Amino acid sequence: MNKYRIILCILLFSLTITKGQVNTYNPYSSYAIGQLSPVGHNYNISMGGLGTSLASNQYLNYTNPASYSFLDRTSFEFGMRSSFINMFQNNTKQKNFISGLTSIGLGFPISNRFGLSASLLPYSSVGYNVQTNRTINSISLDPLAESTTIIEGSGGINKFLLGTSFKILKN
Repeated sequence: MNKYRIILCILLFSLTITKGQVNTYNPYSSYAIGQLSPVGHNYNISMGGLGTSLASNQYLNYTNPASYSFLDRTSFEFGMRSSFINMFQNNTKQKNFISGLTSIGLGFPISNRFGLSASLLPYSSVGYNVQTNRTINSISLDPLAESTTIIEGSGGINKFLLGTSFKILKN
């Protein structure tokens, strides 16, 4: 049990010193809470979001908390995701490469029938930089004055999951 405390302390300490990164460059992320992140770990997402019916003794399944009781050893996971975004409108082009951490999770069995897991996952991400140029017609100023408006934002919302499960039947 002492090694679990050390692992948990290292995990919590590493979460306090991590810095955020821009996880999207999408002008539509400026609305509401931003662009929602896919639910689940990378192996769930790669199977089209499948995961509710899966239970394994080797990995954490965030979409099925009942699977934590099947863990037979401590499981520490982190996931990363990368994407290349190519946006264009009229004559303007923008290319972005985004890479970042998508999940950190720790799960361990407490007994043969009882499992516990703690995870940190992104819920949404915000990242935009919109620049608008306008020509202003004015009598007091030059007839064609230029106005530039820059709107930018970054960030997002993370979710912390704490899950536990208990097997009622042996098999």
